[in-house]
Amino acid sequence: MTAATQIAPAVLPRAGGLRGALSDLFWRRPQLLLLLMLLPPVLWLGIVYIGSLFALLLQSFFSIDE
Repeated sequence: MTAATQIAPAVLPRAGGLRGALSDLFWRRPQLLLLLMLLPPVLWLGIVYIGSLFALLLQSFFSIDE
């Protein structure tokens, strides 16, 4: 086989270090990557939503008597 007709291997060698280990983990478990990417915005929206409901609950205890 000549150099021009060589084909790249289907499986690349493992990347070393922490970055390679994380990359391998996320490649094997894409649901984990999806969870980690969606968790911060969902938590933020949940905190804002619950905080707003709590603020409305607190305001309901106070009224202006006329």
